[in-house]
Amino acid sequence: PLTLGSSGAVPEEITTLIVASPKKPYLAEERRALQQFLERGGDAVFLVEPKESGEVAELVRPLGIEVRADIILD
Repeated sequence: PLTLGSSGAVPEEITTLIVASPKKPYLAEERRALQQFLERGGDAVFLVEPKESGEVAELVRPLGIEVRADIILD
C-alpha cells in the first residue's frame, strides 16, 4: 500500500493507482498528491460505494471525468 499522507506525493515510478473504497475523507496532502498524479497523466481506478462518490467526483471533475452512480454486480 502507498501512504500518501506521509510521502506527500505519488512516486514517479508508479503509473497506475487503484483506490479501493476509501473509508475516510482525503487529507489535504493526499488530495494534492492525487491531483498532481492525475495531472501528470497517471492512470487510476477509483472504486467507491454507491452514493459515497462525492469526494472522488470533485477530485476528477477538473479533468473532464464524470462520476456516475452505476453499480457493478457480480
